[in-house]
Amino acid sequence: MVSAQDVDGSTALHLASRDGHVDLAKMLIERGANVLAQKKDGWTALHLASPDGYVDLAQILVERGADVSAQTKDGWTALHLASLNGHIDLAQMLMERGASVSTQTEDGWTVLHLASENGHVDLARMFVERGADMSAQTEDGWTALHLASENGHGDIKRMLVEHSVDMAP
Repeated sequence: MVSAQDVDGSTALHLASRDGHVDLAKMLIERGANVLAQKKDGWTALHLASPDGYVDLAQILVERGADVSAQTKDGWTALHLASLNGHIDLAQMLMERGASVSTQTEDGWTVLHLASENGHVDLARMFVERGADMSAQTEDGWTALHLASENGHGDIKRMLVEHSVDMAP
């Protein structure tokens, strides 16, 4: 019963994770819910906990075996989703558990692209310091610097330029 899936592949754990219900998620896991279960689009409970920054819930999922490197059918990881909305604590926890700053979506987007486009300077800095490829390009040829510039994020532009100068031979 706890692993039953609806037409889209969602389980009760998926829905509890999406809505940030920590106690319910714990109870479902204790009763055998599969933390690795994927919906038809490839989303896991960890993916669903990430856009809203449910770090406590994500921590429980990871401790119970959730894969921090799992990708949706479009190539998104939990770290991509945390980056989109600037959830630095969640991003830090995921990286400590092995999430990569280099993974690209199907369209070529990295976590640095997402942080740069959305103005999350501290997150972008953390990714650069952890080795994110500042020259990575989306399928449209956009780098993190392009995205920061396009969206008026001068603080990120400066940080990226300063780090690229530091890395020059």
